[in-house]
Amino acid sequence: MSASMLPGLLLLLSLAGCTDRSNQDTKEESPETTSRELSVDALAGEVDSANRYASTVLVVAQEPVAGKSVKGCSGVLLSPRWVLTAGHCVCPQRPARVPDEENARIVDGTTCSASATVKVLSYLPMTPGEPSEVRMASHQGKVHAHPELKLQLDAGGGIVSSHADLALVFLEIAVKDAPPPPALAKKEVIPGESLTVVGHGHDELRGSMGGDRRFNRTRVLRREPPGAERAVFEQPGRKLYRGESGGPCLRETPQGQELVGISSRSLEPSCIGTYAFQGWILERMQSTP
Repeated sequence: MSASMLPGLLLLLSLAGCTDRSNQDTKEESPETTSRELSVDALAGEVDSANRYASTVLVVAQEPVAGKSVKGCSGVLLSPRWVLTAGHCVCPQRPARVPDEENARIVDGTTCSASATVKVLSYLPMTPGEPSEVRMASHQGKVHAHPELKLQLDAGGGIVSSHADLALVFLEIAVKDAPPPPALAKKEVIPGESLTVVGHGHDELRGSMGGDRRFNRTRVLRREPPGAERAVFEQPGRKLYRGESGGPCLRETPQGQELVGISSRSLEPSCIGTYAFQGWILERMQSTP
């Protein structure tokens, strides 16, 4: 694919993906079909054309007041009606009013979106010599941020402290033929462990969401205090498909995939550990929203 074609491809996928600026309240699946071309050399990460990570979805939050689509992230289906994502994906930043930090920001439960659009993407079998098709189904859902969510950022957008940076989205209509979700991890990640990070990616060079579901394999460098909730992983050498949050951080085991965290790549190359919050996740999913 030539360089001149790449911007058009990204624009097409962006329109079909998570940069939806409409404010529709459709309560049924609305399938969409788009085309894509593969160029792993041009875009970092591998496209999940085999649908190995089909439980990874697009999440577009709406403004709490105006209801416009403002934030594009990823998430992971935990069941046909529940999606887990990062709290900062659905709760906008606000001034922190920290002394000597004029531009410091904070994320907590006071500014969270009430609803979000979730798009479930599936790649159709490819025909040799032809671009494959991508099928999407859109769902509306209600946002449930963790009640203890608190994220402090410095003037440069770096994480100063982070706690419970997670949110669930309850879908109004269950996903038909929902892909199998990853199992919840049985233990915390440790330094040196290999992970697979999945997401729909943000192209830092072009400043737009690409739309394709891509995965990168990486390694945990260290656990971050306080509470050792974040696992910092190796950053890829390229500036493509790094700045995106909300997708799953997965441990690959002989028994299948385990969800060990949620990506916070839009802030730093790290995962928000889910092991410590499994009680909240399961309790929330078993309750009536």
